[in-house]
Amino acid sequence: MEWKQLDAAEYSQFRTDRLRHKGGKIQRSFLESVRNEEGAGFVELVGRIPTHEGKNLQLLAIPLSEGEFVNPPFKTEERMYRLWNDLTPAEASSSAFWAQATIQHLKHQRIRPSYLVGRGGSEKGQERIERALESTDGDREKQVDDCVRTIFRQMGGLPEVRGNRSVFVDCPLARGWWRQRLVSRAARHKPVLSDKIVGSVVRESKGHWEKVVAAMVSRNPVFGLEDVQDAILVRLSLHDINAGESRLNKITSDKVQNLCQRFCFTGGSKELGVFDYDEILDMAMAIKLTPNPPIDNRLKSS
Repeated sequence: MEWKQLDAAEYSQFRTDRLRHKGGKIQRSFLESVRNEEGAGFVELVGRIPTHEGKNLQLLAIPLSEGEFVNPPFKTEERMYRLWNDLTPAEASSSAFWAQATIQHLKHQRIRPSYLVGRGGSEKGQERIERALESTDGDREKQVDDCVRTIFRQMGGLPEVRGNRSVFVDCPLARGWWRQRLVSRAARHKPVLSDKIVGSVVRESKGHWEKVVAAMVSRNPVFGLEDVQDAILVRLSLHDINAGESRLNKITSDKVQNLCQRFCFTGGSKELGVFDYDEILDMAMAIKLTPNPPIDNRLKSS
């Protein structure tokens, strides 16, 4: 089926209009539309945003539970990437594109509107909506505002507040597609590594993935090279295999960040575009993984 592309400027204005007055009538009305488990009002509301020509893409075949949507398991992310593997990186970086993808899954009952407010904890999205709308506490405006912001983050990211990384980190459909894209590409370089092994590095915690994304969207030309992204993930994966059961040597978010920043500094003085992948991997393997926070003067001594 064709997914019409939401007009990016109009969708940005749609978000801005609903973030302007914390806990006010517009936010409460918007949250009420998500409260209805059928989602017709919410889909209709977003459906008023102008659209452009889109792409013919399939929906996930099986409805997701709230937990599977908020934190998709490995197999679900594999299915996402397989279904939508002809997306271009530019399309897959668009908040408006993933908002429309989310709406299509709502419209065809693959997910429920309340999932957009879920955070993966013991409190379900529907319970969080009810608590916010029925609250008489002094922070009720903040509760409503928090729910609305969560909806936008999980629909397609909230770049106005969270920057460009929000699309890759906050939207479950986009996060699943991008993680599996990077994982599949990196794993092909080393026969010893499967998608699942490489994937475990970026799925270990939200922090691991956030550090990779931070480097990826940093505008540093070094990390914009696909071979560099692949080499970083292979380096981390091989370290995790060698660490075995040792918690002391396991990958942490600080180690991920440190490796990315040290590599960007080291590679910045080289013309990596003419290096082959094995040479780039050798550079990544030569960087010692440390948990120390990356500080500029420490990077310069690498």
